[in-house]
Amino acid sequence: MKLCDFGVSGELINSVAGTFTGTSTYMAPERIMGQPYTITSDVWSLGVTILELALNRYPFTEDGEPPMGPIDLLTFLLNSPLPTLKDDPERGVRWSRSLRDLVERCLIRDGTKRDSIRVLLQHPLVKRAELIPNTDMARFVAKVWNWPVPEM
Repeated sequence: MKLCDFGVSGELINSVAGTFTGTSTYMAPERIMGQPYTITSDVWSLGVTILELALNRYPFTEDGEPPMGPIDLLTFLLNSPLPTLKDDPERGVRWSRSLRDLVERCLIRDGTKRDSIRVLLQHPLVKRAELIPNTDMARFVAKVWNWPVPEM
């Protein structure tokens, strides 16, 4: 699965994208605070995306709860404990330490301490994924979460 060409992201640092990019619900804390865009801002968004895919819901609201308003969400992202992948033995859900670690590395609030894409590409989970033949991720996720199979 390829989410973005991060080389293109690098080209954007000194452009208009330095002022505001992305969806606020996936925005890195440093961007919320008005700091300039960096490549690690995309790493945060990647972490949110992985967490949402794993949980089958937006990760910053409790399951079944209505979405937060924009101000509440931004306050939460800056001040509240961040969600993590928790095992749920009753449902037969057990997350690998490697996946938990990858998500935790992406969701470090301080953008200067968050891993870069270059570092994440060396993560054991990513290296292992390189050995797996191409997978139709849309079909895989649909099967896992009982979603309708996408038309191709």
